[in-house]
Amino acid sequence: MRRCLIWYSPEMYAWLKANRQDDGTAPATAAAVPDGAMMVKEMYPYPAAACAGVEVKYLLPLSQASAVMVRDAQGSHDGWFWGWYGWGPNSGWSVDWPAKPNSPYPNMGFGQYCTNCHASAKDNSTFASLNNIKGEPGDPLVFLSQNFFLDPSWQSLQMRIQNAAAKDAASAGNDPDYDPTFLKIFWSLGGPPLRNQIVPMQPETYDSVWPKARSPACRTRRASSSPRISASAATAPAAPACNTT
Repeated sequence: MRRCLIWYSPEMYAWLKANRQDDGTAPATAAAVPDGAMMVKEMYPYPAAACAGVEVKYLLPLSQASAVMVRDAQGSHDGWFWGWYGWGPNSGWSVDWPAKPNSPYPNMGFGQYCTNCHASAKDNSTFASLNNIKGEPGDPLVFLSQNFFLDPSWQSLQMRIQNAAAKDAASAGNDPDYDPTFLKIFWSLGGPPLRNQIVPMQPETYDSVWPKARSPACRTRRASSSPRISASAATAPAAPACNTT
């Protein structure tokens, strides 16, 4: 089991107290999380027991790093600025702009891949619960990855994404042969195109379009905005309402 240490800003803790009570007093429809609310999830490798007896102020997530959520309802359709921040020189983290030559996946921004899971939350795109907060009643929530048994390395999703760019760069130029069916259908093209004739798609590193607030339409941001937000999200301390899960 992987251990997580979650810090909640006062605004986020107050929202949980008002909207995520398990004693029947929570409203039927949760209010929107207020802008500026933050959550920082420090992630540690398994086994969780290795960290159980360590005072939280001495823990530092060097290998798995931290996930960051900052509420900004006007910033995107889901209303969150998402981020992954690595601690230490060997974490693999870097500012998103200017991007490295291998076009890595963005570490921070709006409309990030985090929504793949968080979109299934019952409201506000967050699974946050008072059960996870020290001093609150109940037991911490436990989530089991559905495909954990398929990968004996126990590599996290974040680590897979972090390594994806390097994997793609290493395989560049080793293109597989065209499918015979493709060649039969598109024979009129005059033969298969060479790699230098193909116009590549823009890598997601430079994707600056995501669904805007309260609309399925999209908006565009300046590519230089992400580092400024990233720096503030990564360095501004979130005053914790709790210490551990």
